[in-house]
Amino acid sequence: MKNILNFVPGFRSKKKWKMIIASIYYFLSLIMLLDGVGTFLFFISIPIIIFNFIKFFTCFKFNNKKLDYKDNMATTAMISLVLLLVFTRLFIYGLQSFPAEDTNQNKIQSSSVLTPTHSSSNSSLAAVDKPNTVPNNSKNTENIKQNFTSDTNQEISSINKNTSNENEEPLAKLKIHFIDVGQADCILIQSETGKTMLIDAGNNNDADLIYSYLDSLNIKKIDFLIGTHPHEDHIGSLDMVINNFDIGTIYMPKVSTNTKTFEDVLLSIKKKNLSINTALAGININIDKNLNAEILAPNSTNYDDLNNYSVVMKLKHGNNSFLFAGDAEDISENEMLAKGYDLKSDLLKVGHHGSDSSSTEEFINSVSPKYAIISVGRDNNYGHPSDTVLHRLSAHNIDIYRTDEIGTIIATSDGKNITIDKNSTEIKINAPPVENTSSNNVKSTQQVDNTNTTTNQGITVYITKTGSKYHISSCSSLRKSKIPISLKDAKVRGYGACKKCHPPR
Repeated sequence: MKNILNFVPGFRSKKKWKMIIASIYYFLSLIMLLDGVGTFLFFISIPIIIFNFIKFFTCFKFNNKKLDYKDNMATTAMISLVLLLVFTRLFIYGLQSFPAEDTNQNKIQSSSVLTPTHSSSNSSLAAVDKPNTVPNNSKNTENIKQNFTSDTNQEISSINKNTSNENEEPLAKLKIHFIDVGQADCILIQSETGKTMLIDAGNNNDADLIYSYLDSLNIKKIDFLIGTHPHEDHIGSLDMVINNFDIGTIYMPKVSTNTKTFEDVLLSIKKKNLSINTALAGININIDKNLNAEILAPNSTNYDDLNNYSVVMKLKHGNNSFLFAGDAEDISENEMLAKGYDLKSDLLKVGHHGSDSSSTEEFINSVSPKYAIISVGRDNNYGHPSDTVLHRLSAHNIDIYRTDEIGTIIATSDGKNITIDKNSTEIKINAPPVENTSSNNVKSTQQVDNTNTTTNQGITVYITKTGSKYHISSCSSLRKSKIPISLKDAKVRGYGACKKCHPPR
């Protein structure tokens, strides 16, 4: 340590007073680090520069009237000059990095707003400064004040109006059509400027319906075509769309199946010399101005179930957002949650037609939508949508819209608000209404309906008019004319448990 101090200025002489001064100076230099490295270097180099410049001026001497210098001091002088230039530049750069105060600028802007621009006002003000030209009477002074105030208010009003228009400029209307194709999916996204995206195209037998719907909107081109996954209820009529409309960009996941439906789609793509873009998480699609989409799934290329290859896409329109979940199941949902994607959306197209294999509690919590659209077929054989999912959505105060009950649904966005052209549906209407022939049956059915309404948070089971057992919705022995009822009330009314379907306990 002592050897090191022999090289530190202020400690080399080993004089106590010099060492104290040097210690104080180095401490102050460290404080200068708070203002930046440039300030620190400049501050600590001041003594070096001063002493070296003293040596610089003392190194010269006259030999026979010629200016000469000591060789060992020339290098010192040069170093001093370089240090001065370098550290001065660093110091100035450090000062420039601080933001300049805009107090004066604000004052200038304020005065410019309050200064009238009309020539009549300017001449009046000029006259006030010349008492010999304009008589000093209160009437003229009052007129000047009125003109000044009027002009100023007009300018401020104009500025506020322009600012308001800039902030409140509406976005082009966006329409999202959830086309009723039964137990299948078909979603048309349509911007006001004419850009279109079609997500899936229903079953094979939905071709005429989908063509008529698109034709009624005078659509000639699909700018972006998405086949979420190669199940027939999603790509069934995709070949018809490709054959009959101009197609821009096609996105599909990298997975194939040995079905004629999938083969027909590939042949249609080949005939029109189109290509498939692999849909993977992280891809962004710029559809139109203020209309962008991001693919959030699939996040892998190896799943046991084709549903998990589903393309999940988030659409943003101004401040509004929409999440289209395809048939993605809990495996895919958990991957999206693990990746930390921003799933928050105003509207959710519920995954897998409302099956309980999708829409987990964690996923719904993360999306936290206001509206939920379920594309599902009436009286389908899969028990879709699941009561579990319906109750889960209802528990989160989400408005539910089902194509099996209200048909095609159209959501409209202006970038701030979303409006839907149909009324939301009640979760108790999951089974067909029961026809009653006697007053006793009517009374009994009303009791069941009222009970179901008040016990949505409990466990729902199903009974029949003639049976003595209660069942879950997917029980094979349950008839179509099933009646929803709470598990508690089923037991109170004497219904026993069906052994085939293993009801919840």
